[in-house]
Amino acid sequence: MTDESYSESLDIPSSTVLIIGGSSGIGFGLAKCFVQEGASVIIIGRPQVKQSDKAVEELNRLGSKKVVYRINDVENINERLALHDWITCEYPQTNILINNAGIQQRHRFIPNEVFSKNISWEEREKEIQINICAAMHLSHLFITHFCQMKTKTAIINVSSDLAFASFALIPIYSSG
Repeated sequence: MTDESYSESLDIPSSTVLIIGGSSGIGFGLAKCFVQEGASVIIIGRPQVKQSDKAVEELNRLGSKKVVYRINDVENINERLALHDWITCEYPQTNILINNAGIQQRHRFIPNEVFSKNISWEEREKEIQINICAAMHLSHLFITHFCQMKTKTAIINVSSDLAFASFALIPIYSSG
């Protein structure tokens, strides 16, 4: 049985797409596709991502609409709230949210195993906040806004095959 809310396609050229983690990797690839299809694109990246300026330059060369870039650390709940407020005030036409932010820490969960390096719980919690909590929280924040819109909307959560076939060396990443 198909869900009726997905029976019609999104009008990509008239869409505004918010891509969390859009300045590199899969997120950047998605941004390129949306820009080439004529969408307005807003990419969010962490302060540590050095290739962000190059990514924005490349995206702006590909499309006719200026790509917006904002530094935002979705690990932090207050920054997620600020991002939501900024989007709904400055870009209320945003109708597609892509949760693509993710980090991977290669450390076994059980301390002192062979090939294992102990890391603090805070480091593990950072991975949980970015990979799991941020996507859930941002979806929760934006869904009310999306339900009030007259245009088609979408929330897309990007994951990895490791969500389906876990790997002991990266237990938290595998759970997303």
